Amino acid sequence: MTFRHSVAGKASVVFCDGHVESPTLGFLFADTSDAALSRWNRDHQPHRERLAP
Repeated sequence: MTFRHSVAGKASVVFCDGHVESPTLGFLFADTSDAALSRWNRDHQPHRERLAP
């Protein structure tokens, strides 16, 4: 993560398919909603069973 071209509280994320997004840091690291969790799985499912107890 770099602070070049940064907006407070957001990060630039480059995905393997080449698209770029700027989600909030909370969405990246703290959000446990289905939308946030499913973002990182190839089958687009949240997989709550993998969260730490």
